[in-house]
Amino acid sequence: MQKIILKQKNKCQVLDVDEIVFCKSHNNYTEIFCLKQKNLTSTECLKKFTEKLNGDFIRVSQSVLVNLHYIQEIIPQKKEIILSTGDKTNFTMKYSELVSLLKSTFSEGTKPV
Repeated sequence: MQKIILKQKNKCQVLDVDEIVFCKSHNNYTEIFCLKQKNLTSTECLKKFTEKLNGDFIRVSQSVLVNLHYIQEIIPQKKEIILSTGDKTNFTMKYSELVSLLKSTFSEGTKPV
């Protein structure tokens, strides 16, 4: 199981990558939306998380990084992604590119959460 160190204002926290549903940028901070615990805020920018969380994570817009395993539905007319947790986020990348990434991820034998 892959883990990352999450830098926060007064501490560092070790977090299982599989627990991260998506990350959202707020200026120089990043809000981490987790599966089993409350949301966390990191003092690192989203670019750092994009570098750390390669593979099953995709930057769907300038301010959002999503774990592909939690994508449940994509609504192209609204440019919206619905996650298995019930959260919703918008995407700015091409719909066809997003679908292609999902297909390639799941065709490699990776199972959704």
